Amino acid sequence: FFANPQTLLGKVIEKAFVLEKLNCLFRNFIAEELRVFCRVANFREGILVIQADNSSVATQLSFARAELLHYFRTQGKLYSLISIEIILK
Repeated sequence: FFANPQTLLGKVIEKAFVLEKLNCLFRNFIAEELRVFCRVANFREGILVIQADNSSVATQLSFARAELLHYFRTQGKLYSLISIEIILK
C-alpha cells in the first residue's frame, strides 16, 4: 500500500529509497573523515546534488567531481548522470 508508485506517498517513498542507495554509494567513495560532513541531497534531471556542511568540504568535493562522475556512472550504473552540483547546507 505505502510503496504504491501510483500514489503521492508511494512516489515519495520510492524517491527516498533511490536517494538512500545513492548516498550509500557516495559514502563508499568519499574519504571516511568527510562522510559526516556531506551527503546526497537529491537527484533530478540527471544532476546529482551533494550537500556539504561547510565550504572546506565543498571545495574538496569540487576537486573530486570528475572522479565522482566516473564512479557513479560505472559503479552505480547511473548512466543518466550528467553533472554533480555541490551545495552548502
